Amino acid sequence: MQKVIFLDFDGVLNSGDNSRAISQLLSDESEMQRISIAGFEFDERCVRWLTYIINSTGAKIVISSSWRLNYTLEEMRAIWAHFDLPGELIDYTPFIENEFDIFEDAEIRPVERGREIQRWIDNNRIDKYCIIDDDFDMLPTQVFVQTDPEFGLTYETAKLVVDYLTT
Repeated sequence: MQKVIFLDFDGVLNSGDNSRAISQLLSDESEMQRISIAGFEFDERCVRWLTYIINSTGAKIVISSSWRLNYTLEEMRAIWAHFDLPGELIDYTPFIENEFDIFEDAEIRPVERGREIQRWIDNNRIDKYCIIDDDFDMLPTQVFVQTDPEFGLTYETAKLVVDYLTT
């Protein structure tokens, strides 16, 4: 059974709380480089919860994070391996360029991340999926667990993902 997690990074694997702690506690540049991933700090607690999800479900990871616009999949896999991060990165969601929604009040907004994820789902065969993101621009029918960007992935959000993917 193919299970997939659509994974955002900012607000999921890194948190406001962790970023503030690092900036307050670390002034040693070499130590900062040791714990940084591509110049950003992933919260070790959040990474542990991702490990729990992967170990409990066997899900593969599709990156839906905006980081996919700055790094190739091969570069992200190299970063993932270098920092011994959990799970297998199998793909990126597509970036839908120059596509906008026009609402009744004439407001124009870029396409939601949910549409990009849906396009990936429509073009790939999977049995179950769950989106993990701190933003809320998903489609109403999608399976979505929202994190608090202040704390990222927590026990509560990780348990929701595991419960969905294993039932």
